[in-house]
Amino acid sequence: MKKHLTTLLASIVFIAAALSYGCIPSSPIDTPELSDVDTNLFTTNHPSLPDFTVLNIDGESTDLSDFWGKPIVINFWATWCGPCVMELPAFNAAYSEYGDTVTFLMVNLTDGVDETVDGVKSFVESNDYTFPIYYDTSFSAALAYEVSSIPLTLFIDKDGMLVRSQLGAMSKSKLFGYIESLLG
Repeated sequence: MKKHLTTLLASIVFIAAALSYGCIPSSPIDTPELSDVDTNLFTTNHPSLPDFTVLNIDGESTDLSDFWGKPIVINFWATWCGPCVMELPAFNAAYSEYGDTVTFLMVNLTDGVDETVDGVKSFVESNDYTFPIYYDTSFSAALAYEVSSIPLTLFIDKDGMLVRSQLGAMSKSKLFGYIESLLG
C-alpha cells in the first residue's frame, strides 16, 4: 500500500511540475511550420514602444528608434534554435522581396558563449543569407520586449505601432501575408 501511495504521489508531483514548467514544445515535432497558429502576444498598440540598442555587422551601436518612419519586422533568433533556423530561408526571401519598403532587424541573441558574433557571421555567410544581422550582446532588445522564447517576430507599422507578434516558426506564406498586411 505504501509503495502505491509513493508511486501515486511521485506521479502527481511529476504532472504538476510538467504543467508548471510548460513542457509543450515551441514547435510540434510532426509539424515543421506553425503556419496555422496565430500567437499574437500583444493586444494593444501604443506609439511609444521600448527602444533598444544592438550592434550592427560592423560592431556599431544601432537603436530601434533609428528605423522609425518605415514598417519594421524584428525577428529574435539564435543559431542553436531549430525553429529559428528553419524559418530563416523565409526571412531571406522576404528581405529580398520587401527589403526596399520594410526594415528587417534580424536580432541574434548573442551571449558570447553559445552564440558568438564570429559564429553567427560564419553561419550567415555559409547559408548565403543577405538580410541584415544585429547582435543583442547586452540583451537590451530581449529585455525591452520580454523575450522568453524564440523565435519571436514583431511587426511594427510605419507609425511605430506594434500591430502583430508571432511566437514560434512561421511559414514563408504566413510571413509574406503578415508583411503584406503591415504594408496595408
